Amino acid sequence: MTDKFISLQVSDITVRPRVRELPASFAGFDVLCVAGRDIRDLPLRDRRALLEELATAWSPPLSLSPMTMDRKTAEQWLEDLPAAGLEGLMIKGPEQPYESGKRAWLKLKRRSAVDIV
Repeated sequence: MTDKFISLQVSDITVRPRVRELPASFAGFDVLCVAGRDIRDLPLRDRRALLEELATAWSPPLSLSPMTMDRKTAEQWLEDLPAAGLEGLMIKGPEQPYESGKRAWLKLKRRSAVDIV
């Protein structure tokens, strides 16, 4: 076909109104590479410290996700999540490295169900 990269160009006329209608945001909760260095082998505690340092230069729509080691705080977050439009918590051990291809963490989602008869 071709040995060149092909990119799709999207018109500003199309994109700008959608950005205003559906604004996006990003909340970082982990980092796997810093300045070209793979840090997946570092424990979460160290990766998080690096992420917090990087996040000092961020402004909305970028943000740092909250993190706690306090169970009661996490339980309150889980209770409050639906009202904020969030789906759940990621539970990770502070000494865990990032293990590619493995589900080494627990995802805890808050779901509500409605029975209709």
